[in-house]
Amino acid sequence: MKTSNPKATSGRLARSLKRTLLASGPLTLLLSGCGLQPSTFGDAILTASASTGQDLAVEPTEFLEMVTETQTIRITERTEGPEDPDSNIIDGRFVVRLRLATAPAVMPDQPQSITGLDAGLSEDLHRVAKGTARPLVETGQLSWEALELKDVGLESTFVFESDHSPVEVTEALADYPQVEWVEPLRRLHAFGEVNDPAFAELDLQWNMNDLEVEYAWDHVDGTGTVVAVVDSASALNGSDAPESVMGGMDLVDWDTHNLSFTPTDSISGHGSHVAGTIAQATNNGIGAVGVAPGATILPIRVLDLAGNTDTSVVALGIYFAVFRGADIINLSLGGLGRSQVLEEACRFAHSEGVTLIAASGNNGFSDTIAQPAVFPTTIAVGASNIYGSAAPYSNSSYELDLVAPGGDTTPDVDNNNYLDGILQQRCPLGLASLCDYAFSVGTSQAAPHVSGVAAMLHQMGLRDPEGIRTILTDTAEDWGYGWSDGYGYGVLNLPEIFAYLGYPPPGQQ
Repeated sequence: MKTSNPKATSGRLARSLKRTLLASGPLTLLLSGCGLQPSTFGDAILTASASTGQDLAVEPTEFLEMVTETQTIRITERTEGPEDPDSNIIDGRFVVRLRLATAPAVMPDQPQSITGLDAGLSEDLHRVAKGTARPLVETGQLSWEALELKDVGLESTFVFESDHSPVEVTEALADYPQVEWVEPLRRLHAFGEVNDPAFAELDLQWNMNDLEVEYAWDHVDGTGTVVAVVDSASALNGSDAPESVMGGMDLVDWDTHNLSFTPTDSISGHGSHVAGTIAQATNNGIGAVGVAPGATILPIRVLDLAGNTDTSVVALGIYFAVFRGADIINLSLGGLGRSQVLEEACRFAHSEGVTLIAASGNNGFSDTIAQPAVFPTTIAVGASNIYGSAAPYSNSSYELDLVAPGGDTTPDVDNNNYLDGILQQRCPLGLASLCDYAFSVGTSQAAPHVSGVAAMLHQMGLRDPEGIRTILTDTAEDWGYGWSDGYGYGVLNLPEIFAYLGYPPPGQQ
């Protein structure tokens, strides 16, 4: 579990492996993406260049310049967290959880009011809300007998709009006994976007070589494990798509009646890229490989075409993943702050034995990681680069568990003429005609490596989320003694996991 004393030393010896870093000069990165401000958690399409036109490598301690049309921002290896942790609050949108003896409903003649409320609460809700208060989940939108809304409180959760500030809304409603909690909705989004499309051969996937996935495949490949990709969904109609896919759901356009539906991917193909890292079709003579090619992907769309969403929609995605039988949930998304509606969803999934893997975020903060990675029920994953070092953009704080390959903006350390990102197939907008191979950089790419390994552990009979966390952190390649800033407990180490579980080392099988 995540504790407040992360730097307590473990009994494991630090590994002596050192990686030689290349000397370099300044590197300029052109930043764009989704209309988000680069000073917030956000997506970035990164293009590396240098004034000399030469490939450059960047020391992890050197600054990177991120340039937009209006501003230049320098990102050091680690910076303090944001000055305003509430900068991603969505103006005028709130969610409230009620404590009521009977299932409530919106009153037809008073759309701001809800049945079953005491007079005072009903009056104050009517005063601060505008438009129509609506259930977080409309029962008419669902057709699953397995979805027990009452058991998790969804039937008593309502979303509403208001012209009042978050402080005013909270003061008006929070003290009523019938209000369990009320909070503003927060904006969340994907971490990391795709850059530099390129067709690939296996030797371009330095991340898979570093993990030694071929050794693992001699034993397990994730078969029998369901991994939910709660993301921009996954366009899984590409030539190299994962081979085992469950019917998914779309919580953006609300197509949840058709359980054979495969949701549309985003403009960038973020979801299909993430799903490919987990379970890309392998040994088929085409393109790239995934960590656990035998795993089954459950695509759940919570991000719009621009890669944005809010806390209530991601919470629904988590609940649906659990009810649809997910064993692992990958969350390559997030944002600032802590949301009650999202944390409760993660707590529920964890209590049901589902392992949640979440990206830490891409700001390079030394004391702040994003939600949902910050929650104690998730395994928080930062990013490492081709050196095995913590990537400079990867957020860290005491809640960080470990890092995994996420790539870096350092161009072509391995001299293969491609940026050293994470390569997978993507299918923008869900169109097979647009499928290509692309390098992506970010903690969005790190998390699915861990999800793939968690799928392998699940196949081996390890089903407890905390047991999986323990194995991942105890076997991580330790760059210190125990927990360390930027790394958590170290770098994901697949051969060490197998040694920990009693398997022979590579080459001695």
